[in-house]
Amino acid sequence: MVREAYLMALLARENVLRDEARVAAATEMVRTSQARFEAGKDIQATVQRAEAERAMARRELVMAQNDEAKAMLSLKAAMGINPHPAMPRPI
Repeated sequence: MVREAYLMALLARENVLRDEARVAAATEMVRTSQARFEAGKDIQATVQRAEAERAMARRELVMAQNDEAKAMLSLKAAMGINPHPAMPRPI
């Protein structure tokens, strides 16, 4: 059970890293689209599409971060570690 929880935590961390990279790429896409639009080489819809992609990437990053937090709690529970060390364990 601990091994499975550990592997799930590793997977969740990799998903966060992937989504962080996606947000960075989408942010760069917005920047370049905006620059092309301002230079008259692109249309406003391209900028809006890039902004929508960035918003989607940010939402997915938040979901991945939440999944990582849940996976870490599951791992701690499987290992018998108190997830809130400041609080005493119930008897």
